[in-house]
Amino acid sequence: MLVSFLNMSNPSSSFRSLKGNVSGYNSSHFSRLKEGFKIGKYVFRTKKSKLIGCGAWGHVYRGWDVEAKEFVAVKVGTNQAAMELNREYHLYRIMSSNRRTFGLLTFFKFVPHPVKDNVIIMELLGPDIDNVRRKLNFSLKTLIQIGVQMLDRIEMVHSHGIIHGDCHLGNFALGSLTQSPEIRNVIRILDFNRSFPYECTDPLCGHRRKGVHISKGMRSSRADDVGLMFQELYYLLDPDIGEVFKAVSDHAERVPFHEKPDYDYYRSMLYKRFYDQGFVNDNLYDWDDKLDKLM
Repeated sequence: MLVSFLNMSNPSSSFRSLKGNVSGYNSSHFSRLKEGFKIGKYVFRTKKSKLIGCGAWGHVYRGWDVEAKEFVAVKVGTNQAAMELNREYHLYRIMSSNRRTFGLLTFFKFVPHPVKDNVIIMELLGPDIDNVRRKLNFSLKTLIQIGVQMLDRIEMVHSHGIIHGDCHLGNFALGSLTQSPEIRNVIRILDFNRSFPYECTDPLCGHRRKGVHISKGMRSSRADDVGLMFQELYYLLDPDIGEVFKAVSDHAERVPFHEKPDYDYYRSMLYKRFYDQGFVNDNLYDWDDKLDKLM
C-alpha cells in the first residue's frame, strides 16, 4: 500500500487522486499576482515576502493568512522540484494520518497544484537548530536534550515505514518565536525531500552524506538516520565531552541493514550521561530568553 501510494512514475495523476481530499482545494482560487501568488486566503510575493530558506528542492517564503491574520510558511517547487514537493506532501499525509506525529509539522494549511508550481502552505516555525548553534555555543546539557528529542522524531518517522534520508541539524527546527517556551522548545522534524519508504529500491534514495550502508554501495537504512545525526552532534563538542554521541553513532553503524535501531537503548545512554552530570530535566535550553536577540 505504501509503495503504490508513493509511486511517482506518474506524479500528476497521483496528485489528482489526492487533490480531491485536500480540504478547501479549488483550482480557481489559485491566481498569479505580479511576482507572487494568491491561493485562497493566503498571499505571498516572491520578491517582497521574506525568503526563509532555499535549496535544490525549492524555496520557502513567509506568507500571510489574510483571515487568521498570521504568518505562514510557503514552500514552492518548480519543474523537477515540483514533483519532489508533491512526493514530500504524500509522505506528510501518510505520517499525519496517524496519532504518532508529535514533533511533526501538523498545521498544513493548503496544497494547490497549479500548472507550473507545486506549493505547500504550512505553519511558520522558528529557526532551525543549525542556525541557532552558529550563533550560540551549546552546553552538554542542551545538546543531550536536543539529541533525545531528535531521536524521538526519527523513531516516529521510522514507525510510519519511512526513512528520513537527510538527518542533520538544519532539518530540525524550533517552534515559532511567538509561542511559549514550553511549546517553542518542542523540536520539529522537517524537509522530507530525500525521504523514502523502506521498500524503495533506488540506490540513490536517501542521504546526501554517506552512512555506513551507503558507503558499502547500499541504500541508506534506519540506522544511518540515527548514526549520521549523532555523528553531527558529536562534532559540536570536545571529543572528551561528547563521547556519548559518538558511542550512539558507533553502535548505530553496527546495526545490520534490515534491523531496527535500539532507540530505547540510545535514550538510556543519553539519560545516563545527563544524570551522571547532575543535570536537571527542566526543559530549559541555552537559547531561552536569547532567541529574540540572536535571530
